[in-house]
Amino acid sequence: MLMVSAGLWLRAGAGEVAPEPAVAPFGPEQAMASQQAWAKHLGRDWQVTSAIGLKLALIPPGRFMMGSPADEAGRQADEELREVSISKPFYLGVFEVTQDEYERLMKDNPSYRAARLARTKQNYDVDTSRFPVERVSWLEAVEFCRRLSELPGEKAAGRVYRLPTEAEWEYACRAGTVTPFPFGTVSNGGQANVHGRRPYGTDQPGPSLNRPATVGSYPANAFGLHDMIGNKWEWVADHDGPGDGGTTARVDPMGPEEGTERVIRGGAWRYPPAFCRSAVRHRYDPRIKAYDLGFRVAMSIPEGKPADGAAAAGGAKPAPEARDQAAGPEDRKGWVSPTTGMEFVRIAPLGIWVGKYETTNAEFRKMLPGHDSGLHEGHGLNGDRQPVVRVNFAQARDFAAWLTAGDREAGGLPEGHAYRMPFEREWLAFARCGTDAEFPWGAEWPPTAGNYRGAEALGRGERVPGRDGFVVSCDVEQSGSNPWGLYGVGGNVWEGCCWEGDPNEAGAWRGGSWDSGTPGLTRSTFRSVGSPGYKFPNYGFRLVLAPAARASGGGESAE
Repeated sequence: MLMVSAGLWLRAGAGEVAPEPAVAPFGPEQAMASQQAWAKHLGRDWQVTSAIGLKLALIPPGRFMMGSPADEAGRQADEELREVSISKPFYLGVFEVTQDEYERLMKDNPSYRAARLARTKQNYDVDTSRFPVERVSWLEAVEFCRRLSELPGEKAAGRVYRLPTEAEWEYACRAGTVTPFPFGTVSNGGQANVHGRRPYGTDQPGPSLNRPATVGSYPANAFGLHDMIGNKWEWVADHDGPGDGGTTARVDPMGPEEGTERVIRGGAWRYPPAFCRSAVRHRYDPRIKAYDLGFRVAMSIPEGKPADGAAAAGGAKPAPEARDQAAGPEDRKGWVSPTTGMEFVRIAPLGIWVGKYETTNAEFRKMLPGHDSGLHEGHGLNGDRQPVVRVNFAQARDFAAWLTAGDREAGGLPEGHAYRMPFEREWLAFARCGTDAEFPWGAEWPPTAGNYRGAEALGRGERVPGRDGFVVSCDVEQSGSNPWGLYGVGGNVWEGCCWEGDPNEAGAWRGGSWDSGTPGLTRSTFRSVGSPGYKFPNYGFRLVLAPAARASGGGESAE
């Protein structure tokens, strides 16, 4: 029986009382009845389809026990049992986001098992387009949600997509159950895509695919959601933090406000069932990309009545963000640093100036005269007009601060502006000139511009016929410009970026370099992620000049 939870009554209008929230435990019939009752109350369908074909199911409000009891086999220390209330209905993806859906929107498929790569024999006879996408960072999953929300049909319908909170995810996964899995107490590879040879709740081993499965290959839970257990780990919105235990009711918890890692849930195909229980939680650096890690999207219920007609079919190309024009020099087309002579190009759609070239050795040595970019296999990297390399994130950030202080002292810096490295969203926009082109130079392969290696890079991919390029990095003017007049955004050296919204936090490196020679490494959407302390012969940076609010992390964030 569905029960009323005090304090969780919702009203849609005067005198109109919302359906009762669902209180676990409840069974499949009650789960479906609650979904339909809330759909009717809201005047919406219990299942909707996005502009790119994502199916989402309505998840009604409810109350459940989050975590696991002390006697549950495999229980981890961070699975404290406590009562949690989900006070608002929301939609959640019926399936994990697939390779096909991700590629339609992002114009890129980073998956290890992407069909066109066929890196493993397993791919030869399997259509992987409906496999869940993987090798997607938390930041990229958030960007996917943002872009989906910006599609014209979705905006017209008032739909805003996001990652689910950890509490929403577990409530939706359990779907009224209180057992280790939404399908009961036994898991051996027959109920979900897990490592069935190490069974849970039974002595009978089961199948192990040893790869992801097409989404929907296993039965749905009581809310109609597939693959909440196994297949791929799924990013959720929350920062990781210690469990607080107890049984005091909590309403719509969202995790700690700060943290260095984000939570993942659900387990994956290569993990034993004990690590894929409903309560299991793990965490990763939000920049990491793993071949067993994907995501599914959530959607908050739009306010008011649904727009006439669902979101338009087929993903439209998201336009560059229209941002306020910042006050600055009278010459909005360009800017030259009075301290170093560095040239910047005004990129109006972003409201910033972007370095025309990657930062050079000569420019960097104005701050640090003794810097040595060194050699690579006997070839020099120290030329004055070659991009500076063998600098880590902190040194690049220090250079931006040094240049800001110097130009302010020289009286030439626009009021309220500062230098920094670009946010990744900015870099992607100015590298591709506001388009959705696969490569900085357009859609074709092999490259037609930029300093790329002609031979195989890192032992993978294909040789670029007839293109040997430069042996190492070239002078910044020689690497070719994009239509917005920016040189080297494709190739020459990888360019360091800030973590979205925080110029003091390292993001990924973008754009490829002189030793990149495969389609995968040269796509605009590819992110090279590693330690902020890396000092490599092909890692450099370029600066942007931005309003101080954005330079200090006050701009729009991927979060």
